[in-house]
Amino acid sequence: MASGPGPRRTVYALTAAGESAVDTWLAEPVRHVRQLRSHLLMKPALLDRRGLPGAGLLAAQRAALRPIPDSMAAERAAGKGFDAVLPAWRYHNVTAALRFLDEIS
Repeated sequence: MASGPGPRRTVYALTAAGESAVDTWLAEPVRHVRQLRSHLLMKPALLDRRGLPGAGLLAAQRAALRPIPDSMAAERAAGKGFDAVLPAWRYHNVTAALRFLDEIS
């Protein structure tokens, strides 16, 4: 395929296997709190761009995140001083993500 005017470019296209892998990845909820900002925002955008519904991903993401705040209770209670900072950060990120999911669903 020609790249159009301007400098020569290489244009790539997904294979059927690549498209299947992307579809699988897009349907999977984000598993780590540290990836929420990048992956959780990217997946609904890509689903929308491809004309695919995002409701399944959002429901799966909610289900994956819902048990995390309760499971952090002991860790948060035990933390003193700076040892309490990271659990608090993770807790507030997860609860904010859950509120975000509720709002956009």
